[in-house]
Amino acid sequence: MMIKTYIYIFIGGSIGAMLRYVLSNFHPIDNASNFPVNTLLINISGCLFITFFIKLTSNYTMFNQNISKAVTVGFLGAFTTFSTFCKETVALSSNSMFLSFIYVFLSVFLGLLASTIGAIYASHFNKYSKKIKPSHKIIKQEGDVK
Repeated sequence: MMIKTYIYIFIGGSIGAMLRYVLSNFHPIDNASNFPVNTLLINISGCLFITFFIKLTSNYTMFNQNISKAVTVGFLGAFTTFSTFCKETVALSSNSMFLSFIYVFLSVFLGLLASTIGAIYASHFNKYSKKIKPSHKIIKQEGDVK
């Protein structure tokens, strides 16, 4: 049932967009250079969490696909933002090409590093979880397609 999947994605996306908005407006320190620290941190944490989640749940064939889509497509898709990254890169380049280069480099390098760390942590978690017997199973909901 596709409408159910869309509702899950909508709910996850709504939460991710609101969290991104709240965090992007959080300014604990004065940032005189207008370097987009918040967007950088949001996107890097999104890289870590999406890789961790996908790698972690890939071993569970019975994991509810609606929840998976709500987390990955909805929540993390709305939480991270490529368009804001591009807009802020262009804005930085009008003031300092060096800062815009640093921003692009840090975003790509740290994003890939965070994704790698997420995959490693998920692998370790999956290895550990195979050693213990789960007290419950993740049950596939009626109507989910494998």
